[in-house]
Amino acid sequence: MKKTRPQRFIFLLVIAFLLSACGAPSTASPAADATAAPPGVWVRLGGPPGGVGYDIRMRPDNPDIMFATDVNSGLHKSVDGGKTWYPVHTGMPVEPGRIGPPIFCATIDPHNPNI
Repeated sequence: MKKTRPQRFIFLLVIAFLLSACGAPSTASPAADATAAPPGVWVRLGGPPGGVGYDIRMRPDNPDIMFATDVNSGLHKSVDGGKTWYPVHTGMPVEPGRIGPPIFCATIDPHNPNI
């Protein structure tokens, strides 16, 4: 079964989170070209910092806009299909020893994707 574009992004993001959890360095640099890797070879794709990701959400009207939550680094957003990420938790309190606030879940309003 061929994966659709949103399914492929979710798959790649899950791999990025798993690699982050294993201690691979996190950067906001563009993602590697996963299509160039031989089958069965893990490719570091970048992604938000942290390592304990919980939620990945994509806007239904534009799958290039994504949000990812993480217990250590808060909420992050990508506007380029997951190639680069930036934090979007400004104003939320951050506990000592964390990069951002602990955010476990995020939802995009299906009737208004700006919420």
